[in-house]
Amino acid sequence: MTTPISPSLLDQIVQVAPREVSGSSSSNRSDYQQSWAFCLLLKLHRTGQDYLVFFDYHDDVVVLDSSSNPTAMDFYQVKTKKTGNWTATLLLKREKGANDKLLNSIAGKMYANKIAFPAAAKTLNFISNAQFSIKHKDNPNSPTVVAGFELAELCRETLTEFSKTIQAEHELDYSPLCDIITKFSTDPLSLEAHVTHATGELANYLNGIKPDGKFATASGQRAIATAIARKTNHERTPATKDELIEAKGITRAEFEEMLSTIVSHEDERERWQDIRHTLTTEQQPFGDIHRWQIEWKKYAVERMDFSNTVLMAVQRAMKNIILDSRQENPSRTLRELVVDCMQRFDTKTQHAPTPFSRDYLTAVILFEASED
Repeated sequence: MTTPISPSLLDQIVQVAPREVSGSSSSNRSDYQQSWAFCLLLKLHRTGQDYLVFFDYHDDVVVLDSSSNPTAMDFYQVKTKKTGNWTATLLLKREKGANDKLLNSIAGKMYANKIAFPAAAKTLNFISNAQFSIKHKDNPNSPTVVAGFELAELCRETLTEFSKTIQAEHELDYSPLCDIITKFSTDPLSLEAHVTHATGELANYLNGIKPDGKFATASGQRAIATAIARKTNHERTPATKDELIEAKGITRAEFEEMLSTIVSHEDERERWQDIRHTLTTEQQPFGDIHRWQIEWKKYAVERMDFSNTVLMAVQRAMKNIILDSRQENPSRTLRELVVDCMQRFDTKTQHAPTPFSRDYLTAVILFEASED
C-alpha cells in the first residue's frame, strides 16, 4: 500500500481559504502597512537567509522561512492608531459586521492563523505605531505603558480575559495561550513620515553594501512600494502555489533583483557615455547609437516598474543570456555581444513577438551588460 504524500506547506497555504480578503477596503492604513513591509524585507534580506513574504493573504504580512520548501510561518497584523495606547479591552473587542454578526477581535484574528496552520505557525505578531497599556504579571494592580510585550508576560487576570475571548470566538475546548508565541510590538516607523523613514532605511542598506555607490533611493523605494501594493491589492484567489507566489509574494531572489535596479540617473549617464565611446570606437553607425540612447533612457525608467511583468521577464532572460554569452567568449566586443545576445534571445523566444522594439531590446542588453 502506497503511503500518500503530504502536501507541502505552500500547497497547504493555497488549499486553506484566507479568513478574509481586505484588499482595497483597508486603504486607510495600507500605505503605512506597505512601508512597514518594505522595512521588514530589508531586515530579512540583511540576515542572508532565504525567505518568502506574502502580502494580505491569511494576514497583513506572512513570512515563510524558505521560498522553495518552507516549514515555518510568522504572521504579522499591522494596525495604526492616531492617539492613545492599545489596551486589553481594545485588543479583545469584537465589532459587529453584516447582520449584526460578531467579528473576530484583533487577538482572535491572530489566533485564527494558529488554527489554520497548527504545525507551521511559529509566531503571531501584532505591530502598531502606538504603545500598549497593560497589566504586567510583575505589577498586576497598575497598568504600565510599554513598547511591546509577549502574551505570557500579562498578569493572570488579563491572561484569563484573552483565553476566554479567544476560546469563545473559535469554540475551543482548550486554553489557546500556551501553544504559540504571541507578541505585541510598537514599531518606530513614523505614522506621518513612514515613506521618508522607509527611504532612509533603503539608503542605509544600499550604502552598507556599496559605500561609494550612487543610488536613486527615493524612486527605488517608490518602485518597490508599488510592487508591494500591487501584491497587497491583488484579489483574485490563486489556484496553485506558483500563482500564489507570483500574485501575492516576494521571494529573496525577487527582492534582490529589485534592489539591483536602483542606481542614480547620474550613474546611468556616466555608463552611457562609456558605452557610446566604446560603440563609436568599434565604428557602430551614429544613427544606431542615437536611437539606442533614446531607448536606454526609456528603459532606465521603465525597469523600475516591477509590476510590468513582461518587461521583468525580458530583463531576467537578457541577464542570463548576457552571462552565457560572456562565459562562452569573454573576448567579444560590445558590438559582437549585442549581436550574439539578440540572436540568443530570438532563439530562446522562438522569434515570438514582444511589445518591445529591436532598439529597445538592444538598450536592455547594453544596460544590463554594463551593470558590472
